[in-house]
Amino acid sequence: TASETDLSALYDLVYQIVVIETETKNKTALGSGFQISADGLVITNYHVISNYIFEPDHHAIEYVQYDGEKGELSLVYFDVINDLAVLQRDEPPSEHLSLATDVPSLGERIYALGNPRDVGMLMVSGAYNGLADYSYTNQILFSGSLNPGMSGGPSVNKAGQVVGVNVATAGSQLSFLVPVSKVYELIENVTEPLQSEGYTAHISSQVKHFQDDYFSQLLA
Repeated sequence: TASETDLSALYDLVYQIVVIETETKNKTALGSGFQISADGLVITNYHVISNYIFEPDHHAIEYVQYDGEKGELSLVYFDVINDLAVLQRDEPPSEHLSLATDVPSLGERIYALGNPRDVGMLMVSGAYNGLADYSYTNQILFSGSLNPGMSGGPSVNKAGQVVGVNVATAGSQLSFLVPVSKVYELIENVTEPLQSEGYTAHISSQVKHFQDDYFSQLLA
């Protein structure tokens, strides 16, 4: 972990995530991600790599490190409801980000990292404002400006521990993060990697389960 004055050390631990169309080599999606284990598990958003999920035979997922090193990633698991995905990096470095176990206090300053608009790594600071009211899924209100390309990057506390995953912005210093608790739940569900032929069935199963639970609450 890093001290509050040494958060720039985290830049080396955050990746740009790129989805490539394999025939043309064109980039079809850009986002961010971060390694959470010594064996190379990497977290990003589902929407960042959704092109690959729907056409795995025509796309590949790559990472780009802060120093420019590149490599391929494989998809392990995803959560379409909470917009999360787990990727695997082969021969990873041992250094990685740690997940926070404590929820930040209201008003506590946190820091979002990511690679916006393919221009380089950026850190944005803002306040933790708790969970958004009237949300179908739990999301953190963050008073900082996330930008396209920062999706899937980590938001960390002053100790450098991940408290949320960047997911969306509404502009005017209003952004949203997926709570780190959803990352814990996701990796607990990973028993073995999903097979590409089962991706769409996995989406259908998750959406149906969410709908059933949601309508049960409405009817109650």
